[in-house]
Amino acid sequence: MDISPKMLEVAAHKAGELNFLPVKGNILDLPFLDNYFDKVISNTAIEFIADGEKALRELYRVLKPGGTLVIATLNRLSPWAEERTDRAKRGETDLYDKAYFRSPQELLALLSVPGEFKTVVHFFKDENPEKATVLEKEGIEANLDTGAFLVAKWVKTGITRLNYIHLRSSKKTKRGQNFKKKFCPLFAAQLLWCTNNQG
Repeated sequence: MDISPKMLEVAAHKAGELNFLPVKGNILDLPFLDNYFDKVISNTAIEFIADGEKALRELYRVLKPGGTLVIATLNRLSPWAEERTDRAKRGETDLYDKAYFRSPQELLALLSVPGEFKTVVHFFKDENPEKATVLEKEGIEANLDTGAFLVAKWVKTGITRLNYIHLRSSKKTKRGQNFKKKFCPLFAAQLLWCTNNQG
């Protein structure tokens, strides 16, 4: 999905023979029903949206209970974002002149449900390849929040009416550990009685 017809044309061309359905839409008012998708992914788009909270609420709305929302964006705490911000202040034209860079915590705060994040690319693009490999390894091992690329993830809790009916019906015949083993994977281990931290 994209708000730009031209970008959808490019995407369709790149998709080739793949099963790809381009949809024109606005991230602030998605043309989809509630609880519709198993997974929702937004890649380097949220930084161009001033009302990030509304955008994430919409993305979360169309996600099925047990489904996963993933947001990938540039990290405000990274040297890359600082460089782009400085270039914009100097009047240099750049795609990210009017971008809204956010830190990991600022991104997570856009939704009122718990999420988690990781950052990667802990080096500059002109870094020596060998040194870049070392810096990346150290950054990941230290779980630094300053990597250039920020990825946040949320899992939607709750169950749909259909799953609830299925669950109630099955619960009459499945008890204890057997019930737990069978249904935890089915509902992404997000049901309250699934305590083994899967998902």
